[in-house]
Amino acid sequence: MPTGVCPEQWILDHPDVILDLQKRYIEAGTQILYAPTFSGNRIKLEEYGLADKIVEINTKLVQLCREAAGEKGLVCGDMTMTGESLEPMGDLELEELIDIYKEQAKILYEAGVDLFVVETMMSLAETRAAVLAIKETCDLPIMVSMTFDEKGKTLYGNTPEGCMVVLQSLGADVVGINCSTGPERMADMVRQMKPYANVPILAKPNAGLPQMVDGETVYDMGPEEFASFGPMLMEAGAAVLGGCCGTTPEHIASLVAATKDMKPVPVMQERKRVLASERQIQEIDINGPFLVIGERINPTGKKELQESLRQGSMEIVCDMAEEQEEMGAHILDINMGCPVPKVVNNGEGSALLKNPDLIVKIVKSISSAIQKPLTVKVRIGFENEPVDIVEIAKRVEDAGAAAIAVHGRTRQQYYSGIADWETIARVKEAVSIPVIGNGDVDSPKKAEKLVRETGCDGVMIGRAVRGNPWIFREMNHYFTTGELLPRPSWEEIKEMILRHTRMQIELKGEFTGIREMRKHIAWYTAGMKHSAGLRRDSNLVSSYEELEKLLDFRG
Repeated sequence: MPTGVCPEQWILDHPDVILDLQKRYIEAGTQILYAPTFSGNRIKLEEYGLADKIVEINTKLVQLCREAAGEKGLVCGDMTMTGESLEPMGDLELEELIDIYKEQAKILYEAGVDLFVVETMMSLAETRAAVLAIKETCDLPIMVSMTFDEKGKTLYGNTPEGCMVVLQSLGADVVGINCSTGPERMADMVRQMKPYANVPILAKPNAGLPQMVDGETVYDMGPEEFASFGPMLMEAGAAVLGGCCGTTPEHIASLVAATKDMKPVPVMQERKRVLASERQIQEIDINGPFLVIGERINPTGKKELQESLRQGSMEIVCDMAEEQEEMGAHILDINMGCPVPKVVNNGEGSALLKNPDLIVKIVKSISSAIQKPLTVKVRIGFENEPVDIVEIAKRVEDAGAAAIAVHGRTRQQYYSGIADWETIARVKEAVSIPVIGNGDVDSPKKAEKLVRETGCDGVMIGRAVRGNPWIFREMNHYFTTGELLPRPSWEEIKEMILRHTRMQIELKGEFTGIREMRKHIAWYTAGMKHSAGLRRDSNLVSSYEELEKLLDFRG
């Protein structure tokens, strides 16, 4: 094929070439044929003045592939990158990109493909758009394969494991790698994906490394050498194998022969608790180390930041996010749920629900500026304002949030009334990122009920932790064993109060630390016998020693 021509149109002008080639692949043992619709999207076709022929081109290419496959193989609708970048790196809006992909997906579906592949992808954000477009079009299976450099990153900095976490949660049926490298390096990337994979992994390496010979690109790995890496790829975790650049029907035939007696490694049955940004993942292990969540990107009390956000500038908040990341935060969080007047009256906290476009801009800007996962907390509404929290949640996901926490109350409710768990369930149904439920959870059984009724992925504890840090121990034990732990003894409560006080003093000094502990002592001792007297007397202490004596006496 000469350079400078539209590949799809050239194939249609020379149908015998593709028919002969694809029939040879079928005879070599290929079970899935990719229809040559790789760059048949509107943006790519416009480069050749062929956008008006998008239906004809994609339909005829599928028909050719179907003729080649006969009854021996499946026909896969092939889609790839548009060549345009999404905001903020480019000018393309996500919704616009989804529509572009949806147009091609609809044509391929109506042409009769058996499944889809989104391949040679270098941007996780663009890949998400393509997958969403297909899922909005039909329910056919979707394979996705990304392409990575020698360092194991896409052009946009995405990692193999991050792509796996995001794409399988989005609903991709197969996730993997194509092009990129030769098979040996690809095996390493498959191994990176495997611990997080709940779906089969695809591996389609090149036939080695490209070289220029007499002005032509030639790959240096013959069929037998290429096929020798097939068992390695399967042992690494790949369940679907193929060949990309430089591979011929002979390469595929050798690969089939080398792996025909092997069985794929089973996919994981147990899901890991993972948050994924565009560039990093953060595993959450109940028995693992404590994680630090940076929340100082909230504008409360920061006049300069408040003013910059009102003017639509994201520079300061992105700088603050990067600073927290450098200081060791594992996850960053934006609290868009705070209901208190001093926050709301500045247009912050829950007030942001009235401005979904600003929410999207904030989330998109911060998630693009940092490596770590970004989470968002919202309430379900704002008084006297039309708020579609489900739509906001979907837009937050599209903007790059790794998870969303939903408090099942409106701003007007503050902390009163009964939390609306049904709305949390609707959010969970609408998005693919993890949803954290919040509201009215003050016991292990309440947490269990929230998970059961909403399907949420995690539970957020708020006011119920005041004076009761043991609630986390109780919940973890209950979810693990089904048993309820006894409440802590007075000795345990007393030691926790003193430990808490020591930490307060270390952080803020004795004068402030002791005085701030007074409200905590009230929470620690609520409902206990003679607690009213203890709270009264604790308001009079001014030193750690006095508090220690008071607690010993009361005990």
